[in-house]
Amino acid sequence: MCGITGNKSVKDDYKSDFKYLTISDTSGVLQHEEFSILNHKRHKEMIKINNEKEVKTVTTLMFFILIINSLIIAVLCFDIIELKNDWIILVFSALAELLFLKFIFDIKYFYFENSGEIVSIKSYPFWTINKFQWSFELPKNKIKSCHHQKKFWKDILILKFEKKEGIHQFVHYPIYFLRKKQIQDILNSF
Repeated sequence: MCGITGNKSVKDDYKSDFKYLTISDTSGVLQHEEFSILNHKRHKEMIKINNEKEVKTVTTLMFFILIINSLIIAVLCFDIIELKNDWIILVFSALAELLFLKFIFDIKYFYFENSGEIVSIKSYPFWTINKFQWSFELPKNKIKSCHHQKKFWKDILILKFEKKEGIHQFVHYPIYFLRKKQIQDILNSF
């Protein structure tokens, strides 16, 4: 049989954040363990979300499509295969190539971390060498609201935070390839 008793203790400036547990088992051995209630709560609230795996998968697929599309354009430009109205296929292939390139260069890695006290968001294009070109760290209590907006092919995370006393500012983050549950987890963490 095991008995647990607890008593409060003041430690440094944390006041009642620490408790001592005395655990005794049937052999009469006493164990004395200290733990922080705040750290335990923070650990439960900590959330980390990123889209690295999804971005790598999608960009690999898109590069494969770009290579195939480039081969189609090369075949049509050099008249390797004679087709009626091949200029229509050439125009559509060129437009598709430009759209794919624009989409690929817009895609960004997204890292979100909420430790319970500090919210950290980092973002950078997948093709850059310099990681974390744009990062945002702020105490959670400064963030006034967080919401999600759906655009044509991308989701946007909008944070409203207090810059100075009474002055609010908005930050918009494009978030690609996150599942609905991940987006909901981000919104629920505030």
